[in-house]
Formats: sequence, structure tokens, C-alpha cells
Amino acid sequence: MRQQHAALRDNMPLLHAVAALNLVIVDSALWADGFPFKTWAWTGLLFIVSLTRIVQWRSRVPKEVELAEAAKQLRTAERLMLVVCSATSGFAVWATATKFFSSSVLVPISLVFGSLCLAHAMSALPRAAVTAVIVGIVPAAIAMLTFGDGLSRLLGFSALSVSALQLSFLRRTYGALLDLMRLQKRMSDMASFDSLTGLLSRRVVLEEIAARLERKQPFALAMVDLDGFKTINDTRGHAMGDALLRAVSKRFMACGDAVGRLGGDEFVVLVDGVADDAACMARMDQILAGAKEPVIVGGTTLQVSASIGYALSPRDGTEPGTLMRAADEAMYEVKHSGKARVLGHQRSA
Repeated sequence: MRQQHAALRDNMPLLHAVAALNLVIVDSALWADGFPFKTWAWTGLLFIVSLTRIVQWRSRVPKEVELAEAAKQLRTAERLMLVVCSATSGFAVWATATKFFSSSVLVPISLVFGSLCLAHAMSALPRAAVTAVIVGIVPAAIAMLTFGDGLSRLLGFSALSVSALQLSFLRRTYGALLDLMRLQKRMSDMASFDSLTGLLSRRVVLEEIAARLERKQPFALAMVDLDGFKTINDTRGHAMGDALLRAVSKRFMACGDAVGRLGGDEFVVLVDGVADDAACMARMDQILAGAKEPVIVGGTTLQVSASIGYALSPRDGTEPGTLMRAADEAMYEVKHSGKARVLGHQRSA
């Protein structure tokens, strides 16, 4: 959706330029046919508005918008497209049927061209683009075939051919856009999640920590290292080891509010709303129990334990790196003094 919004934003100057061009063409036809200036002079204000909007959009610095706001703006654009195309198409049909202008093809062809440009510029919004083709081009083309002379009918047939080609183009373009969006999502997922366990990547974990620190909410950061995993991985094979990591990861996800895998058998678990050691130990015991619970893979029972070190925010640090180091130091202290237990960061006296 953000890609669609960005495409609409980037093409907005073109949309206003098309509107200004069509105003000039229609006003020129009215002037050539001798219509009093005062009857159509007001359209000059629309021309000025279009030029002003072009300058504004060209100078505007693009910014990220919330999904809800982007969706709202896209819906507005689609509705506006329907109104504009319906109005211009209705005018083109009426002008053609009543021979309102001395040139029976100038205005219809101008508005057909304008609708074609709008459809092309809004190709990222399939409903709006298709609306521009079907509502903006087809009625005017049919009117030229029905009420026009030989040249008008030829141009009407050409306009129908162009609309068919544009619809085919839109279908291929939107398909390519969907493929691109799927590729971008896969790339984003690869950067945000661990491919084996589905847990958060190191980058996203750091973002989660920073967000909590910015909100100044108390939380615990636990570094978890599996005891005995290397032996299982070396003796039972990587497939067994991977299955064990996936099973343990699911248990950790039930114990924390954000869980990431830093690599190998090392994990980080964030627990929100924890302000002291007593409350933290209750949650750490859940992680210990989850790690110790046996895992059955293909009829084989695998079992590991966990060494856990934790740090509390804001007590042990107010920066992501500081908290990570504090918890890491506590975890390595556990690894070197017996394993399979929990230790909080030991502050210097």
C-alpha cells in the first residue's frame, strides 16, 4: 500500500499537468467558436490552481505516512478519479452528440488523451486506472462512432483500440508491481526474521529495545545460551539440531514479549513490565523450564538446558548496547560457574 501511495504522490504533478492541458484545449475550442469570454473565463482559476499544485508537489519533500492515512488517501484518489472521468466523459459525449463545437473531434480526442494519461499515471492503483480507461475513454469513443463523420468514426475506433491496449498494459503492469511487492516483502522478512526459527533478527531486536527505552517503560533483557546443543548438533546431525532450535524457539516465544535469535544457539528475550529481580526471576524460570523440556524428533528424545543472564532497564542501562553487554556478562558468568541457571547483572559496588 505504501508503494501505491508513493506512486500516486510521484505522479501527482503529471495529473495536474494533464488537467491544465485539457483546460487549455477546451478553452481554445470555446474561444475559436466565438463563445463569450465571460462564460468560460472562470476556468482560468482552475488552470492557475493546477499550476500551483504542480509547483507545490514538485517542492514537497516525500515523507513516510501511516498505513491508515495512506489507505484513506488512496480511496479518496479513486473516488475523485471516478468523479472527474465521469464528468469529462459525459461532457465529451454531449459535445459530440450535439455538435457543440465546430471541430467535432478536438474536445473528445483531448479528453480521451487526458484519460489515457491519467490511467497511465495511476497504473499503481488498478481500480482508478481502469476507471480512467473505461469511464473516461470508452463513452467518448462510442459517441464519435455513433454521431461523428468519417474522420470522427475512425478516431473513435482508434480510441477504443488504445483503451484495449491500455487495459492490457495495466494488467501486466499491476502484475509486475505485485511481483515486486512480494519480492520486497521477502527481502524485508529475510532482514527482519531468522530464517530457521522465525524469531526476530539482531537488527529488529535492537529496534525493539530502543523503542522500549524511548517509551521509558521497565523491561528485562535476557541473553539465553543453550547448554549441550553443540554436542547434539555434532553427534545427531544438523537436521536434529535445527529441529531442536525450532522447538525451543516456540517455547521462548511464549515466555517473552519479543524474542530474537542472535546466531547459533544464542537467543535474546525481552520481557515487558518487569521492574525488579523478584518479578524477573519468575519469568526467567519459565524460560529455563522451556529449554529443559525434552524435544522428540523422529522418535529420538533430545534435551538441553539454558544459561541465562539478564539485565533490567532502567536499572542496568538506558542504551541498547549497554543492556546487551550487561546481560551478556551475566550469561557468561553462568556458563563458567555451573550452567543451567539464571543470573542477573552484578552491579559494581
